[in-house]
Amino acid sequence: MPQPDESVLRVTHIITPDTHFAEYTLAVSAGVRVVTSKWVDRCAQSGVVYQEKYYSASARRLFSGMVVVATQVPALDKEEILGTVMALGGQYRQKMMPDVTHVLMIKDMGPKYDYITKHPQLNIKAVLVHWLNETMNTVQHVPQEPYLFPNPPMLAGQVA
Repeated sequence: MPQPDESVLRVTHIITPDTHFAEYTLAVSAGVRVVTSKWVDRCAQSGVVYQEKYYSASARRLFSGMVVVATQVPALDKEEILGTVMALGGQYRQKMMPDVTHVLMIKDMGPKYDYITKHPQLNIKAVLVHWLNETMNTVQHVPQEPYLFPNPPMLAGQVA
């Protein structure tokens, strides 16, 4: 087995959109954190160093970099959402927090939706909960645009 190159051992993080680079296995075996640029952005914005595992560059971590809160869904559905989000590399919050990136909902109403619309600079996405279901069913990246509020095309049957 090849020995880690000394230059790789000095690196603490590799920022990359994916894990498709020759040194990936060597870097991970040397304890180097392989993260997406979302990790850098979130840390810089908040002044907090977030756990790298939630910003993985692995394609299997579909929700990497996402922090989700659900509203307008039954408690059992929230438990399923929590499990799915975490299994696919994201984080889940029970209530609105400064690091939330997505609110899963059924209707464009309620305190969480009002908060999002009053604070567009936070860039929190209001997404129809069906987007998560579609992602779970296909276990692949599903574009959010047809599911985004206000007026998600998917809800109106405008998506083929």
